Amino acid sequence: MIPCCFHPTQVVVIDDNEEFLNGLHRTLSTEYSSYQYYKNPQKALLYLNEVYKPNPFPNRYIESVDEEEWEHRLLDINIVDSHYEAYRPERFDEISVVVVDHSMPGLSGLQLCKQIKDPNIQKILLTGVADEHIAIHAFNEGIIHHYIRKQDLDMLEQLEKAIEKAQWRYFNNLSEVTVKAITSDTTTSHPIVDSNFQNLFKRLMKRNQFKEAYLCESMGSYLFLTEDGTCHGLVVNNHDQLEVCWESGEVHNVDPTIIDQLKNKDKILCYYNRQGPLEPVAKDWEKYLYPAQTLQGAQETYYYAFAPNIFDVDHTRILSFEKHRDSMIFDIKS
Repeated sequence: MIPCCFHPTQVVVIDDNEEFLNGLHRTLSTEYSSYQYYKNPQKALLYLNEVYKPNPFPNRYIESVDEEEWEHRLLDINIVDSHYEAYRPERFDEISVVVVDHSMPGLSGLQLCKQIKDPNIQKILLTGVADEHIAIHAFNEGIIHHYIRKQDLDMLEQLEKAIEKAQWRYFNNLSEVTVKAITSDTTTSHPIVDSNFQNLFKRLMKRNQFKEAYLCESMGSYLFLTEDGTCHGLVVNNHDQLEVCWESGEVHNVDPTIIDQLKNKDKILCYYNRQGPLEPVAKDWEKYLYPAQTLQGAQETYYYAFAPNIFDVDHTRILSFEKHRDSMIFDIKS
């Protein structure tokens, strides 16, 4: 699965050993995360449960719920506005992962994990040799999502990989309700649930070092952001969408050369204007054309364009992760 929304988040690290926390601060990657460090587990739990107010992206884009039959409820997902998440500077304050040492005085790591109220937070337990059987039981019971032995020589490498996977799970879990809603029409194939499209998404994320991704419409078009806030777009169409596009172009007397490019699937019209008309005026179609590429899905062939600045984005409103990270001040809360 791929998420409908992905951006860097906070990781809360809790350990009563200050030297160990200092070592993590010097070592842990900040490519996709910023960190808060706590020596006192009670204060960390207070922050997680009382101070921190989780507000994940589905809260803002689920418009209505039909609760007459709870098992078959219908959700109205306003997915076309979900890329407005990029305008929320507080998105980077969202907590996706807690990393906690098990052996701490007063409140063990396992006890702390049991008391975290936010069900979406992913929990990674650090254990010693004597605690490994406790961690295995906690994992099997679903109390934690991963555990790592502190004595392992590659503990730091394991931890970075575990945080990366946990952050991905966090957004995938939040995206489940949205994906189910937009793919509920069984007569239409959706790239977002197609493994070939998911692989394309992951390749684009990795190759371009994108730090953020936001689904812009149900077919699978995404807005991507780099760490400095540079925008790229991925626009996806199926055959029916392309046909509707060129037929509309003919009705509006668009240049026949452009119509031929659309018919031949050489180009895709990449036009996104939330407040304006669904299509540009006839004389402007050419500047919204981008080269089309083909992706063979499991059930259908898709056509996509990928290029900078495809979507209408107000760059002045975006706080980049780079600027957010540079503003962070390291301290260990005791």
